Amino acid sequence: MELPTAAIQFPFRHPAVVNVTVGASKPEQISESAKRMSAQVPDELWQDLQERGLLPA
Repeated sequence: MELPTAAIQFPFRHPAVVNVTVGASKPEQISESAKRMSAQVPDELWQDLQERGLLPA
């Protein structure tokens, strides 16, 4: 799992978040962000980060 993929999807873990706007300076960055949004982030990643105290429980 690449950090940018997790970073783009992280805000959606909160139920109040309905949109994430990602900036881009080149057209290819837009398609890359779209791929990152549709990638699967394993639940184990979030659990591991919580266990390490890096995310609130």
